[in-house]
Amino acid sequence: MQFVFIIQSSDQIYADLVKSLATIDPKLKCLRFKSTADISDWIKKVLSKSFSEEEIELYFGEEQPDEIIIRLFILDVESIGKMTPSTFEKMQGLLVQTRLTDEENPVGFLLTGTHPIDVNLRKYIHPCVRNVVVTPFDKMTLSAFLKAALDGNQP
Repeated sequence: MQFVFIIQSSDQIYADLVKSLATIDPKLKCLRFKSTADISDWIKKVLSKSFSEEEIELYFGEEQPDEIIIRLFILDVESIGKMTPSTFEKMQGLLVQTRLTDEENPVGFLLTGTHPIDVNLRKYIHPCVRNVVVTPFDKMTLSAFLKAALDGNQP
């Protein structure tokens, strides 16, 4: 089972992301989180296989699959606080180590921001950062950015 993790405060932007991802790969499961701490808790539960029955139903359907691959993180720039690309690189390395992402095309990070002036693009230039997308975005551009990010391409 393959996942995209999304931290996005706007319901509309989240819906646009999910809709675009579904057109790219309908098998991708999109999970929305409030914070990176929530993502960390989810990963810990995957590794320890300690989900409750309700959580298993919510995230996986009937049972936790043997293989879980995290393909992409889509993070709202305002929600990541002081995280830097080196933090993303460490997270990527940990997920490769624990086999929660593909070693040949490891998880990437697509960042979203609402105001171009608030997004310091230079700060996010790094191989594991797939792109920075400023919202609002048109659906074709968004789809192209998402496909490139899933394929492991950077700008």
